[in-house]
Amino acid sequence: MSTRNAITAACLLIVLALVSSCERDEVGTLRTPEAAFQPTLPARPYNYGTDLDHGDQIAALGRVLFYERGLSNNNNVSCGTCHKQSLSFSDNESFSRGLNNARTQRNTMAIQNLSPTSFLTVNDIPPTQTDPGYGSAGSSTTLGGLFWDGREGVLQAMVLMPVQNPVEMGNMVDIRKLQKQPYYKNLFHEAFGTTSITEENIARALSVFVSAIKVKNSKYDQYLAAVANKQPADGILSQQELDGMQLFQGTYNCNNCHRVEEVVKTEPRFANIGLSFYADQGLSSITGNSGDAGKFRVPSLRNVEFTGPYMHDGSLQTLEDVIQHYSDQIADDPNLHQDLRDETGHARKMNIPPGEVQALVAFLKALSDKSVLTDPKFSDPFK
Repeated sequence: MSTRNAITAACLLIVLALVSSCERDEVGTLRTPEAAFQPTLPARPYNYGTDLDHGDQIAALGRVLFYERGLSNNNNVSCGTCHKQSLSFSDNESFSRGLNNARTQRNTMAIQNLSPTSFLTVNDIPPTQTDPGYGSAGSSTTLGGLFWDGREGVLQAMVLMPVQNPVEMGNMVDIRKLQKQPYYKNLFHEAFGTTSITEENIARALSVFVSAIKVKNSKYDQYLAAVANKQPADGILSQQELDGMQLFQGTYNCNNCHRVEEVVKTEPRFANIGLSFYADQGLSSITGNSGDAGKFRVPSLRNVEFTGPYMHDGSLQTLEDVIQHYSDQIADDPNLHQDLRDETGHARKMNIPPGEVQALVAFLKALSDKSVLTDPKFSDPFK
Protein backbone atom coordinates (compact mmCIF):
# COMPACT_ATOMS: atom_id res chain seq x y z
CA MET A 1 0.00 0.00 0.00
CA SER A 2 1.34 3.42 -0.89
CA THR A 3 2.05 5.99 1.83
CA ARG A 4 -0.76 8.19 0.48
CA ASN A 5 -3.26 5.31 0.57
CA ALA A 6 -2.14 4.36 4.06
CA ILE A 7 -2.76 7.90 5.31
CA THR A 8 -6.18 7.93 3.64
CA ALA A 9 -7.09 4.61 5.24
CA ALA A 10 -5.93 5.81 8.65
CA CYS A 11 -8.01 8.98 8.35
CA LEU A 12 -11.04 6.91 7.36
CA LEU A 13 -10.63 4.72 10.43
CA ILE A 14 -10.45 7.77 12.67
CA VAL A 15 -13.63 9.20 11.15
CA LEU A 16 -15.45 5.87 11.54
CA ALA A 17 -14.33 5.67 15.14
CA LEU A 18 -15.62 9.16 15.85
CA VAL A 19 -18.94 8.42 14.16
CA SER A 20 -19.39 5.16 16.03
CA SER A 21 -18.83 6.97 19.35
CA CYS A 22 -21.72 9.26 18.56
CA GLU A 23 -25.43 8.58 18.21
CA ARG A 24 -28.15 10.15 16.14
CA ASP A 25 -31.00 12.05 17.74
CA GLU A 26 -34.60 12.09 16.56
CA VAL A 27 -33.89 14.52 13.71
CA GLY A 28 -30.87 12.58 12.49
CA THR A 29 -28.08 14.90 13.65
CA LEU A 30 -24.99 13.39 15.21
CA ARG A 31 -24.25 14.13 18.82
CA THR A 32 -21.77 12.88 21.39
CA PRO A 33 -22.80 10.39 24.07
CA GLU A 34 -24.85 11.79 26.96
CA ALA A 35 -21.97 11.42 29.40
CA ALA A 36 -20.02 14.02 27.40
CA PHE A 37 -22.61 16.71 28.01
CA GLN A 38 -21.88 19.16 30.80
CA PRO A 39 -24.05 22.23 31.37
CA THR A 40 -22.40 25.61 31.15
CA LEU A 41 -23.79 27.68 34.01
CA PRO A 42 -22.98 31.17 35.30
CA ALA A 43 -21.01 31.52 38.53
CA ARG A 44 -24.17 32.80 40.19
CA PRO A 45 -27.72 31.89 39.11
CA TYR A 46 -29.63 34.28 36.91
CA ASN A 47 -32.34 36.41 38.50
CA TYR A 48 -35.56 34.54 37.76
CA GLY A 49 -37.78 36.95 39.66
CA THR A 50 -39.22 34.38 42.05
CA ASP A 51 -40.18 35.21 45.62
CA LEU A 52 -39.18 31.78 46.95
CA ASP A 53 -36.31 31.04 49.29
CA HIS A 54 -33.43 29.96 47.04
CA GLY A 55 -35.81 30.60 44.13
CA ASP A 56 -33.04 31.44 41.67
CA GLN A 57 -31.15 28.28 42.60
CA ILE A 58 -34.29 26.18 42.22
CA ALA A 59 -35.00 27.71 38.81
CA ALA A 60 -31.37 27.19 37.77
CA LEU A 61 -31.73 23.50 38.56
CA GLY A 62 -35.04 23.47 36.70
CA ARG A 63 -33.35 24.95 33.64
CA VAL A 64 -30.83 22.09 33.52
CA LEU A 65 -33.57 19.50 34.04
CA PHE A 66 -35.70 21.11 31.31
CA TYR A 67 -32.95 20.42 28.78
CA GLU A 68 -31.77 17.12 30.33
CA ARG A 69 -32.12 14.34 27.75
CA GLY A 70 -31.36 11.80 30.44
CA LEU A 71 -34.95 12.22 31.65
CA SER A 72 -36.09 10.32 28.55
CA ASN A 73 -35.85 6.56 28.13
CA ASN A 74 -33.46 6.76 25.17
CA ASN A 75 -31.47 9.82 26.33
CA ASN A 76 -32.49 11.65 23.15
CA VAL A 77 -35.48 13.76 24.19
CA SER A 78 -35.82 16.60 26.70
CA CYS A 79 -38.61 19.04 27.52
CA GLY A 80 -36.74 21.48 25.31
CA THR A 81 -36.99 19.14 22.32
CA CYS A 82 -40.67 20.02 21.83
CA HIS A 83 -40.66 23.36 23.68
CA LYS A 84 -38.13 25.40 21.72
CA GLN A 85 -37.05 28.75 23.13
CA SER A 86 -36.78 30.36 19.69
CA LEU A 87 -40.48 29.54 19.18
CA SER A 88 -41.62 30.84 22.56
CA PHE A 89 -41.31 27.30 23.89
CA SER A 90 -43.66 25.81 21.31
CA ASP A 91 -42.88 23.58 18.34
CA ASN A 92 -43.04 24.20 14.59
CA GLU A 93 -44.61 20.82 13.78
CA SER A 94 -48.33 20.08 13.75
CA PHE A 95 -47.64 17.10 16.01
CA SER A 96 -44.39 17.01 17.93
CA ARG A 97 -42.07 14.02 17.89
CA GLY A 98 -41.25 12.04 21.01
CA LEU A 99 -39.30 8.84 21.60
CA ASN A 100 -37.93 7.19 18.49
CA ASN A 101 -39.51 9.94 16.37
CA ALA A 102 -43.02 8.81 17.36
CA ARG A 103 -45.74 11.37 16.69
CA THR A 104 -47.49 12.83 19.73
CA GLN A 105 -51.27 13.28 19.84
CA ARG A 106 -51.48 17.08 19.80
CA ASN A 107 -49.69 20.23 18.82
CA THR A 108 -47.27 21.52 21.47
CA MET A 109 -48.66 24.44 23.46
CA ALA A 110 -46.31 27.33 24.14
CA ILE A 111 -44.93 27.62 27.67
CA GLN A 112 -45.46 31.17 28.89
CA ASN A 113 -47.18 33.07 31.69
CA LEU A 114 -48.19 29.89 33.52
CA SER A 115 -49.78 30.02 36.95
CA PRO A 116 -48.69 27.48 39.61
CA THR A 117 -52.36 26.49 39.82
CA SER A 118 -55.13 26.96 37.28
CA PHE A 119 -58.64 25.66 37.93
CA LEU A 120 -62.21 26.39 36.94
CA THR A 121 -64.97 24.91 39.08
CA VAL A 122 -68.14 24.79 37.00
CA ASN A 123 -70.57 22.98 39.29
CA ASP A 124 -72.55 26.20 39.74
CA ILE A 125 -73.55 26.40 36.07
CA PRO A 126 -77.18 25.23 35.77
CA PRO A 127 -77.78 22.60 33.06
CA THR A 128 -80.44 24.80 31.46
CA GLN A 129 -78.16 27.79 31.15
CA THR A 130 -76.56 28.50 27.79
CA ASP A 131 -73.07 27.09 28.04
CA PRO A 132 -70.67 30.05 27.96
CA GLY A 133 -68.05 27.82 26.39
CA TYR A 134 -65.62 27.96 29.26
CA GLY A 135 -66.51 24.67 30.88
CA SER A 136 -69.06 21.92 31.03
CA ALA A 137 -72.56 23.15 31.75
CA GLY A 138 -74.17 21.29 34.61
CA SER A 139 -71.00 19.36 35.40
CA SER A 140 -69.49 19.04 38.84
CA THR A 141 -66.07 18.59 37.31
CA THR A 142 -63.20 20.80 38.44
CA LEU A 143 -61.32 21.59 35.28
CA GLY A 144 -57.62 22.28 35.16
CA GLY A 145 -56.11 24.94 32.97
CA LEU A 146 -53.12 22.98 31.74
CA PHE A 147 -52.93 20.96 28.53
CA TRP A 148 -55.37 21.32 25.65
CA ASP A 149 -57.96 19.21 27.46
CA GLY A 150 -57.61 20.68 30.95
CA ARG A 151 -56.69 17.38 32.56
CA GLU A 152 -54.36 18.97 35.11
CA GLY A 153 -54.47 22.18 37.09
CA VAL A 154 -51.32 22.00 39.21
CA LEU A 155 -48.12 22.95 37.44
CA GLN A 156 -45.89 20.85 39.69
CA ALA A 157 -47.91 17.76 38.78
CA MET A 158 -48.07 18.67 35.10
CA VAL A 159 -44.33 18.97 34.47
CA LEU A 160 -43.65 15.27 35.02
CA MET A 161 -46.51 14.02 32.83
CA PRO A 162 -44.54 14.31 29.57
CA VAL A 163 -41.62 12.50 31.22
CA GLN A 164 -43.96 9.67 32.18
CA ASN A 165 -45.77 9.60 28.83
CA PRO A 166 -44.72 6.48 26.87
CA VAL A 167 -44.82 8.34 23.54
CA GLU A 168 -43.19 11.59 24.60
CA MET A 169 -40.28 10.75 26.91
CA GLY A 170 -40.82 7.31 28.44
CA ASN A 171 -42.77 5.97 31.36
CA MET A 172 -40.83 6.86 34.50
CA VAL A 173 -38.44 9.30 36.13
CA ASP A 174 -35.18 7.37 36.39
CA ILE A 175 -33.42 9.06 39.28
CA ARG A 176 -30.45 6.70 38.98
CA LYS A 177 -29.44 8.26 35.65
CA LEU A 178 -29.42 11.73 37.19
CA GLN A 179 -27.36 10.51 40.14
CA LYS A 180 -24.64 9.46 37.72
CA GLN A 181 -24.27 13.00 36.39
CA PRO A 182 -21.72 14.88 38.54
CA TYR A 183 -23.28 18.31 38.06
CA TYR A 184 -26.53 17.49 39.87
CA LYS A 185 -24.99 17.02 43.30
CA ASN A 186 -24.17 20.71 43.68
CA LEU A 187 -27.30 21.91 41.85
CA PHE A 188 -29.64 20.01 44.17
CA HIS A 189 -27.67 21.11 47.23
CA GLU A 190 -27.83 24.77 46.20
CA ALA A 191 -31.56 24.51 45.52
CA PHE A 192 -32.81 22.32 48.35
CA GLY A 193 -29.94 21.98 50.84
CA THR A 194 -29.51 18.28 50.07
CA THR A 195 -27.70 16.22 47.46
CA SER A 196 -30.52 13.68 47.51
CA ILE A 197 -32.41 13.61 44.20
CA THR A 198 -36.15 13.05 44.58
CA GLU A 199 -39.01 13.05 42.10
CA GLU A 200 -40.77 15.72 44.15
CA ASN A 201 -37.81 18.11 43.95
CA ILE A 202 -37.37 17.41 40.23
CA ALA A 203 -40.99 18.42 39.70
CA ARG A 204 -40.64 21.47 41.93
CA ALA A 205 -37.54 22.71 40.12
CA LEU A 206 -39.10 22.23 36.69
CA SER A 207 -42.30 24.03 37.74
CA VAL A 208 -40.40 26.99 39.18
CA PHE A 209 -38.35 27.30 35.98
CA VAL A 210 -41.27 27.17 33.54
CA SER A 211 -43.41 29.51 35.68
CA ALA A 212 -40.61 32.09 35.39
CA ILE A 213 -41.07 32.26 31.60
CA LYS A 214 -43.08 35.46 31.25
CA VAL A 215 -44.12 37.27 28.06
CA LYS A 216 -45.17 40.63 29.43
CA ASN A 217 -43.30 43.43 27.69
CA SER A 218 -44.90 43.53 24.26
CA LYS A 219 -45.81 46.75 22.46
CA TYR A 220 -49.38 46.13 23.56
CA ASP A 221 -48.28 45.85 27.22
CA GLN A 222 -46.36 49.11 26.87
CA TYR A 223 -49.45 50.74 25.37
CA LEU A 224 -51.67 49.51 28.22
CA ALA A 225 -49.16 50.73 30.82
CA ALA A 226 -49.01 54.19 29.24
CA VAL A 227 -52.80 54.47 29.16
CA ALA A 228 -53.13 53.23 32.76
CA ASN A 229 -50.52 55.72 33.98
CA LYS A 230 -52.07 58.55 31.92
CA GLN A 231 -48.89 58.94 29.92
CA PRO A 232 -48.66 59.65 26.19
CA ALA A 233 -49.37 56.47 24.23
CA ASP A 234 -49.01 57.97 20.76
CA GLY A 235 -46.65 56.02 18.55
CA ILE A 236 -46.44 52.90 20.71
CA LEU A 237 -48.81 51.09 18.38
CA SER A 238 -49.02 51.86 14.68
CA GLN A 239 -52.33 52.90 13.15
CA GLN A 240 -52.70 49.47 11.59
CA GLU A 241 -52.10 47.82 14.98
CA LEU A 242 -54.63 50.16 16.61
CA ASP A 243 -57.14 49.30 13.91
CA GLY A 244 -56.48 45.62 14.54
CA MET A 245 -56.97 46.12 18.27
CA GLN A 246 -60.37 47.70 17.67
CA LEU A 247 -61.38 44.86 15.37
CA PHE A 248 -60.13 42.25 17.85
CA GLN A 249 -61.72 43.78 20.92
CA GLY A 250 -64.77 45.32 19.33
CA THR A 251 -66.00 44.40 15.87
CA TYR A 252 -65.28 40.66 16.00
CA ASN A 253 -65.29 40.22 19.80
CA CYS A 254 -62.21 37.97 19.80
CA ASN A 255 -61.23 39.28 23.21
CA ASN A 256 -64.26 37.74 24.88
CA CYS A 257 -62.38 34.44 24.82
CA HIS A 258 -58.74 35.42 24.59
CA ARG A 259 -58.62 38.49 26.89
CA VAL A 260 -55.18 39.54 25.77
CA GLU A 261 -54.86 42.16 28.50
CA GLU A 262 -54.36 39.33 31.02
CA VAL A 263 -50.77 38.17 31.43
CA VAL A 264 -51.10 35.21 33.81
CA LYS A 265 -54.34 33.30 33.31
CA THR A 266 -55.57 31.43 36.37
CA GLU A 267 -59.07 30.72 35.02
CA PRO A 268 -59.02 28.40 32.02
CA ARG A 269 -61.43 28.79 29.13
CA PHE A 270 -62.46 26.06 26.72
CA ALA A 271 -64.28 26.44 23.44
CA ASN A 272 -65.46 24.56 20.38
CA ILE A 273 -64.50 26.85 17.49
CA GLY A 274 -66.11 24.94 14.66
CA LEU A 275 -63.19 23.09 13.15
CA SER A 276 -64.79 21.01 10.42
CA PHE A 277 -63.46 17.72 11.74
CA TYR A 278 -62.07 16.60 15.06
CA ALA A 279 -61.13 13.03 15.81
CA ASP A 280 -59.81 14.30 19.13
CA GLN A 281 -62.73 14.82 21.53
CA GLY A 282 -60.83 17.31 23.68
CA LEU A 283 -62.46 18.33 26.94
CA SER A 284 -65.11 15.61 26.79
CA SER A 285 -62.41 12.97 27.13
CA ILE A 286 -61.87 14.36 30.63
CA THR A 287 -65.39 15.30 31.71
CA GLY A 288 -67.25 12.47 29.98
CA ASN A 289 -69.82 15.03 28.85
CA SER A 290 -70.79 14.85 25.16
CA GLY A 291 -71.50 18.57 25.30
CA ASP A 292 -67.77 19.14 25.69
CA ALA A 293 -66.78 17.30 22.50
CA GLY A 294 -64.51 19.43 20.36
CA LYS A 295 -63.76 21.93 23.12
CA PHE A 296 -60.14 22.78 23.76
CA ARG A 297 -58.25 25.20 25.95
CA VAL A 298 -58.27 28.78 24.67
CA PRO A 299 -54.52 29.48 24.45
CA SER A 300 -52.59 32.61 25.28
CA LEU A 301 -51.89 34.79 22.26
CA ARG A 302 -48.67 36.27 23.62
CA ASN A 303 -45.84 35.67 21.12
CA VAL A 304 -48.40 34.03 18.87
CA GLU A 305 -46.49 34.98 15.72
CA PHE A 306 -43.81 32.45 16.74
CA THR A 307 -46.01 29.56 17.88
CA GLY A 308 -47.51 28.22 14.63
CA PRO A 309 -48.84 25.93 13.35
CA TYR A 310 -52.03 26.63 15.24
CA MET A 311 -54.92 24.80 16.94
CA HIS A 312 -54.71 21.59 18.97
CA ASP A 313 -53.97 19.61 15.81
CA GLY A 314 -51.69 22.14 14.11
CA SER A 315 -54.10 22.24 11.18
CA LEU A 316 -53.73 25.98 10.46
CA GLN A 317 -50.29 27.07 9.37
CA THR A 318 -50.35 30.86 9.55
CA LEU A 319 -52.11 33.67 11.41
CA GLU A 320 -53.84 34.53 8.15
CA ASP A 321 -55.16 30.96 8.02
CA VAL A 322 -56.51 31.32 11.55
CA ILE A 323 -58.34 34.54 10.75
CA GLN A 324 -59.66 33.03 7.54
CA HIS A 325 -61.11 30.17 9.57
CA TYR A 326 -63.06 32.63 11.70
CA SER A 327 -63.97 34.68 8.65
CA ASP A 328 -65.90 32.09 6.66
CA GLN A 329 -64.85 28.53 7.54
CA ILE A 330 -66.49 27.92 10.93
CA ALA A 331 -68.43 24.66 10.76
CA ASP A 332 -71.83 24.14 12.35
CA ASP A 333 -71.50 22.02 15.45
CA PRO A 334 -73.89 21.35 18.32
CA ASN A 335 -71.16 22.43 20.76
CA LEU A 336 -70.07 25.52 18.84
CA HIS A 337 -69.25 28.45 21.12
CA GLN A 338 -72.10 30.94 21.34
CA ASP A 339 -69.94 33.85 20.16
CA LEU A 340 -69.39 32.02 16.88
CA ARG A 341 -73.10 31.61 16.11
CA ASP A 342 -75.31 34.02 14.18
CA GLU A 343 -78.82 35.08 15.17
CA THR A 344 -80.22 31.82 13.73
CA GLY A 345 -77.87 29.68 15.80
CA HIS A 346 -75.73 28.64 12.85
CA ALA A 347 -72.01 29.28 12.36
CA ARG A 348 -71.22 32.94 11.76
CA LYS A 349 -69.94 34.15 8.42
CA MET A 350 -67.89 37.21 9.30
CA ASN A 351 -66.41 37.63 5.81
CA ILE A 352 -63.47 39.65 7.08
CA PRO A 353 -62.06 41.90 4.31
CA PRO A 354 -58.36 41.48 3.37
CA GLY A 355 -57.39 44.85 4.85
CA GLU A 356 -58.92 43.91 8.19
CA VAL A 357 -57.19 40.53 8.10
CA GLN A 358 -53.85 42.32 7.85
CA ALA A 359 -54.80 44.73 10.63
CA LEU A 360 -55.71 41.81 12.89
CA VAL A 361 -52.41 40.09 12.09
CA ALA A 362 -50.53 43.31 12.85
CA PHE A 363 -52.23 43.57 16.23
CA LEU A 364 -51.49 39.92 17.05
CA LYS A 365 -47.82 40.55 16.30
CA ALA A 366 -47.94 43.54 18.68
CA LEU A 367 -48.45 40.95 21.44
CA SER A 368 -44.88 39.72 20.96
CA ASP A 369 -42.07 40.07 23.48
CA LYS A 370 -39.04 38.81 21.58
CA SER A 371 -36.70 39.03 24.57
CA VAL A 372 -37.98 35.66 25.81
CA LEU A 373 -36.73 34.02 22.61
CA THR A 374 -33.09 34.78 23.39
CA ASP A 375 -32.94 35.36 27.16
CA PRO A 376 -29.93 33.30 28.38
CA LYS A 377 -31.63 32.35 31.64
CA PHE A 378 -34.09 30.24 29.65
CA SER A 379 -31.56 28.86 27.16
CA ASP A 380 -30.15 25.37 26.75
CA PRO A 381 -27.13 25.12 29.10
CA PHE A 382 -25.83 22.02 27.30
CA LYS A 383 -25.08 23.89 24.07
